[in-house]
Amino acid sequence: MEVYAYGRVDFGRTLFMGSHCPLAMELLRRAGARVIVAGSLHGLTAVGRGVADVAGSHLYDEESGEYNWPLIPRYGYRGLVVVRGYVRRQGFIFRRGLGVESLGDIAERGLRFVNRNRGSGTRALIARLVREEAERLGEAPSSLKRRIRGFEYEVRTHEAVGYLISRGVADVGVGVEYVAHMYGLEFKWIADEVYDFIVKRESLGKAGVERLLELLRPENLEELLTRYPGYELHPETGKVIYEC
Repeated sequence: MEVYAYGRVDFGRTLFMGSHCPLAMELLRRAGARVIVAGSLHGLTAVGRGVADVAGSHLYDEESGEYNWPLIPRYGYRGLVVVRGYVRRQGFIFRRGLGVESLGDIAERGLRFVNRNRGSGTRALIARLVREEAERLGEAPSSLKRRIRGFEYEVRTHEAVGYLISRGVADVGVGVEYVAHMYGLEFKWIADEVYDFIVKRESLGKAGVERLLELLRPENLEELLTRYPGYELHPETGKVIYEC
């Protein structure tokens, strides 16, 4: 019997595991890669253990103030290359007219929140927001989470957040600005994030990986960004910023 946790894996194709990102999904489609949306942390684990060829990640390291690469030596992974991706805007996404300001505001007004899955970079961002807002309000993070209606309800993608809000199932969530535009919702900026691609060194010669890296060249990516509001090039887009 063959059991696949995320569906059958075609070992001949480039396998991506990691964070969901609308722009990354388009790049991976053009590169012909197989995609498993697993979250930034699970993606890093998969590529670090040699299960995947490429991971997408936007994990912020509070100690260094950098994204993604500081976690690799911390976990002891070897044989990896980090290619700088792009910058994307994350924020509160909500129905028009709600005027959401903060997690405390969401809790106080009893708005219905849709959360992201554990292990995702966006969930890590939400956890950081909870800590900061709880400190500002003078309460425990666990108390604030209990007061946020729907905090335990998780979805795996940015599009799922936007869809549920647009259908009236939820009032607010956290996601990329592009999804707010997609569903005609309002957006309040929280942070500019760096989304990178972590590649297994021995997979660099795979056709799908080569195509992905070609697409990440600034001159190729710039035209695509005109159709993706909330994204922009990073000064190091397409460059190797770390290898081990």
